Amino acid sequence: GPPQIARLLGYLVQRTIGYGLRWYGSVEDSGAIPVLDGAAAPGWSPAAAAAMDGAIGRAHTRGADAATGVDLLAALAHDRECRAVEVLHRAGVDLDSLTKRLDDEAAH
Repeated sequence: GPPQIARLLGYLVQRTIGYGLRWYGSVEDSGAIPVLDGAAAPGWSPAAAAAMDGAIGRAHTRGADAATGVDLLAALAHDRECRAVEVLHRAGVDLDSLTKRLDDEAAH
């Protein structure tokens, strides 16, 4: 609902301002895919590349040619080790309910 969305947006702003510089020089490795030299997309972390692959796979499963923001959200929510899930969790999002709802919507 609206209070949860406001918390999420506020937390995203806080993370962007407060932690952006700290994260800038690091590579996020959620464990979803191995860290390799020559990343799938230059400048992308392994977690970001895995999320995009998951979003595209989800889109293809539902018969779409391109992924949407909901596809990306679903892919991120399923990777419990990525920073995006940490942001969602700290904003008060029930990740189990979110992934179930997104999976149910994709099945229809």
